[in-house]
Amino acid sequence: GVVMDTVGIGVWKFDCHTGEQVWDKSLYPLYGMKPTGSKNDFETWRMLLTPEARRKVTSDWESIQKGAKEINSTYEIRTADGHKKFIGSRAIVIRNHKGEPEMIYGVNWDKTESYELEQRLENEKAKAFHNAKLASIGQLAAGVGHEINNPLAIIAGQVAIAEQLILSHDKPDREVLERFKKIESSVNRIANIVKGLRTFARSDDNQIVHLDPIS
Repeated sequence: GVVMDTVGIGVWKFDCHTGEQVWDKSLYPLYGMKPTGSKNDFETWRMLLTPEARRKVTSDWESIQKGAKEINSTYEIRTADGHKKFIGSRAIVIRNHKGEPEMIYGVNWDKTESYELEQRLENEKAKAFHNAKLASIGQLAAGVGHEINNPLAIIAGQVAIAEQLILSHDKPDREVLERFKKIESSVNRIANIVKGLRTFARSDDNQIVHLDPIS
């Protein structure tokens, strides 16, 4: 009717035995189509679906076969005149006395704006979660760096003292000195790793300064 056309809602029914789908005339503008009066609009509609939406339709049909009483989905389509839309779809399943699906009655509406808003909100939530996770990792890295740095400084200091003690002898043991050099090298490598952790953890203290080139 006029109200359905105005609000962009259309209804349909699907015969599970014959595979025939009948559309109310209000449904055609939603898909950018002209009324056909055909009882086989299902295949025409299916061709408008994206591959992902077709997989969702298959999944919904499997749910109906398993006993679902209703379907509530969103399908991405490309309208007959080339526009991308997200179509909301709710349907109820009528079954016979054996529990087999006989008829499906459904309603479709354009939910492109609300769906895209939901997606943007989800993306923003994902970004916020990612940033919070990075901040947590930064705090952990700072803590680990601090915990390692203290004993590392003690080791470096003790190695330096030991080297000086050996060098103070009349005949320094060169083999022992060489081993201390290797320890010193390993300590420096660990120190660089710790420095990297602390750099990663450090917040950006840079400030933007506005300069007036005229003054």
